[in-house]
Amino acid sequence: MNEQKAATTETKAVVNDGSIELSTLYYIIGTLLFVGAASLIFYYLIRKQSRKLQFVLILGRNGSGKTALFVQLTQDRSALTVSSLVKNIGWTKNLIPDEPGKEIQLIDVPGYERLRWDVFNMNKHLCKGIIFMVDSVSISSSVSKEAQEAADILYRVLTDPEIVKRKIPVLVVCNKQDQVAAKDVDVVMVLLEKEMNAIRITKYNPATKKGNRSEFIGNMEKDFEFAQLRNNKVTFVKSICKSSELAVTDDMKSVIEFLATLA
Repeated sequence: MNEQKAATTETKAVVNDGSIELSTLYYIIGTLLFVGAASLIFYYLIRKQSRKLQFVLILGRNGSGKTALFVQLTQDRSALTVSSLVKNIGWTKNLIPDEPGKEIQLIDVPGYERLRWDVFNMNKHLCKGIIFMVDSVSISSSVSKEAQEAADILYRVLTDPEIVKRKIPVLVVCNKQDQVAAKDVDVVMVLLEKEMNAIRITKYNPATKKGNRSEFIGNMEKDFEFAQLRNNKVTFVKSICKSSELAVTDDMKSVIEFLATLA
C-alpha cells in the first residue's frame, strides 16, 4: 500500500514537473512573440517617421531663384517676406496630379554663406536629394563672380563625405531661361566644369601630391567633367522660376520629375 502511494506521489511529481516545464515553454514562446511583434511595430514606426523627416535641399547663391522655386513648389508665399538669413521649410503641393498623396519636404537653404553651411551640415544626413540653383544670366558676366562662387558651393557639396557616401543625386537648375542674356544649359555646365577644374587643383595637386586627396574629384588625368563622378549623379536642366507665379508651370517639368523620383 505504501509502495502504491509512493508510486502515485512520484507520478504526480513527474506530471507537475512536466506541467511546470510546459508552462515555462509557453511563457518563453509568448514572450518571444510579444517582443518580436513589438520590434516589428517599432521598426515600422521609426521607418515611417524617418521617411517623413527626409527632404530635398535647395542650394545656390543669393539671387539664383532658390526661394522663387520654393514658393512655386510649396505655394507658400510667406517665404518671400523672409530674408536669406533663415531657412524656409515646406511641403510640395500636388506634385503629381494622379498621385495626390505623393509629396516631399523641401528646405530652402539661406544664401548667406555662413548660415548656408550651418543649415547644410545640420540637414545633410537626412536629405534625399539636392537642387542647386544657378543664375543663367549672370554666370557668364565678367563683372559677376557667379560662376566661381557657384562652382565653389557645388564643389563643396560634391566632396562632402556624407553626400558622397549616400550617393545623393544633384539636380542643377539653370534658372532665368526666359531672359535674352541667359546662357544655355550646356554652356552653364561647361562654365562650372572649368571653374571646378581650377578649384580641385587648389585642393589636391596630382603632380606634386600636395593637398587632401579626398577633396579631389573626377579623373586626375583629364580636365574635370561631371560625367566623371561615380557616386553622385549630377543632372542639368533649364527652368523659369518666378515668385509671382504660384502655379507649377511646364518650365519646371524637369524639376517635378526629379522630385517625383525621390518622393
